[in-house]
This record gives sequence, C-alpha cells and structure tokens, in this order.
Amino acid sequence: MATTIGRLRTMGIAAQSVFGTRAATASFVIPLTNSPEFTTKINKVMNEAALGSAYTLNDIDRSTRFTEISLEFKVDEDQFPLFFKQRFTIASVTTTVSNVLRHTLSYTNNTNCWYTLFLQDSNLQNYVVQDALFDNHDITFDQDFVRFSSSLVGAYPSATSVINTVTQPKEFLGRMVSFLDAEATNTLTATTVLGITSSLEFGINSDATRFGLGSQDLAVLSLTSDKFMFNISQVKATTSRYVENETIPLKQLRVSMQSTDRFLSTTTLTRPAIQFDVPRAKMENYTEEGDLDELIKENFDLTALRTVGVAGTPMSLTVLNTTISY
Repeated sequence: MATTIGRLRTMGIAAQSVFGTRAATASFVIPLTNSPEFTTKINKVMNEAALGSAYTLNDIDRSTRFTEISLEFKVDEDQFPLFFKQRFTIASVTTTVSNVLRHTLSYTNNTNCWYTLFLQDSNLQNYVVQDALFDNHDITFDQDFVRFSSSLVGAYPSATSVINTVTQPKEFLGRMVSFLDAEATNTLTATTVLGITSSLEFGINSDATRFGLGSQDLAVLSLTSDKFMFNISQVKATTSRYVENETIPLKQLRVSMQSTDRFLSTTTLTRPAIQFDVPRAKMENYTEEGDLDELIKENFDLTALRTVGVAGTPMSLTVLNTTISY
C-alpha cells in the first residue's frame, strides 16, 4: 500500500532594522511552490610559499561564508512591497476608502534594509537565515497565477525550529494583467500581449564584487549593477514592433494587475492592485516567429533606463491593499 507524504513548505520574511541582528519574528508568511534550495559556500584561501619551502602550502584559512537561496512563490499583494524594500523607499498613505492604503515605491541608490528568512519544511530541518538581500526577482505574468522566482544571498543558515502560520494567500491571476505602452512622450495605450516576464536584477550575483574588505560574512555587500527588464510576446497581423524598434528611441510601459474576485472595500468596490511603471525604456532583442502570410509572433525586451530629471526612473511601483506599513 502506497504511503502519501504531505509536505509543508513556507517562508516567513521580515525586514531587519540593522545588519547583524536578526528579526525576532516573521512579518509575513507565504507558502512556497518549491522546496527552498540552499547553495552554501565556504571560500578558503591557501597560504602558498609562506616559508620559502619546496612544499608551498602551509595553511588554509576561511575567506568568506555565505548562502545562496532560490525560492518560488506566487505574488501576494500583502507581502509584495516588502520584497522591494531593499532598494525602494515605501510611502504609505490612507486613501479616501476606509482601511485601504496606497503604497508608492520609489527607487533609491541605498540599501534600505536587510532581511531575515524563516524557512519551514515539514520533511527537513527548518532554518533561519539573517542578513539576506535579494539578488533578483524573475516575475512571470501569464494565464496562470503570477509567480516570483527569486534568489537571495544571506548569512550561513541556522538550523532552528520554525513555526510559520500561513493566512489565506491573496493571489493574482495572469489573466487579470494589463499591459500598456507608448512612445516616452505620448499617452499610454492598452495592448494585448500573450505573456510578460520581468527580470529585475539587484546586482549582487558576482563573487568578485560581493564582499568588501574587512568582512567575512556579508557585512559589506556591494549592490552596484541593478537592471530592470521586461520581455514581451504578442501576435500581430503586421510586424509593427519591428517598425518601433527601428524608429522610436524611447518607450514607456505599465504592467498593471487587479484582482477580479476580491474587494478591499465592498461599499466602493475597490479592488487590490499592483502596478509597475517604467517611464523610460529601450527596446532590445527583437525577434519574429511565423511566415509572412500568417500572424506574426513578436518577442522583444523593454529595458528600463535611469534618466536624470525624469520622475520614476528607472521604475516605480504602486500597491493598493489593506496592509498598514512595511
């Protein structure tokens, strides 16, 4: 007789007020769609020819110790702003609708927070990882649930008992996503697309530049090469995007999500929402699929630019929910 094994995999997350001091408890808990994958690295350096001997090696010392973690989970409006807090300031204001808040996220050059992760797996050891930062967010918008695939870099994990309490997730379907774009100086217009994926990189994925001198455990972590890009696929009767790629120097885009099965306020029918805005973007990597007598599938990237004097560059986000603060 077969034995069915139930498996509970969750992640609790909280912002740390300072590096080196883990958060006491999770601010939010979400179910994971994968088992947390750890890549633990302990780098060592060899002391060669230190004694002038024919045998060159007389010591090996630890240089750095850290952990890379890959996670997959579905987008939830409540936790969403926290995943960007390391590089975005969050301004939260109450709207005219009772208990509904609008959170506006603006890009900054500073590291605004570190994270503590509380990773629970009912079949394996539980872990707490402090002093973590997101390396990237890959977000998939398709006709399924909108999904995060994220990686972090953090301190060496502590094997600790974790009890995460999951509330009912507030998830978004890809079919409720709208895409708008236009030339940078024109008015945004809605465009039907097959799917969107975003690659939001935070620039800590290089061993060579990750650590500062005087640190063995992430105390000085470099974030210097952020890049935000959206890959778009659509089907058209004509290759209009090819013309844009050749003639329009700068684009703007908006990716907006709303939930159609939930309301933040039933009296005003206010819906939860998440919105990405890129005021300046460049089209890259244009390709076509299909014969000339068929509908043409066009694929292209829109890469966000940092433009001096233009508000909201390279990217800003707006979230509508009932969470008070982050």
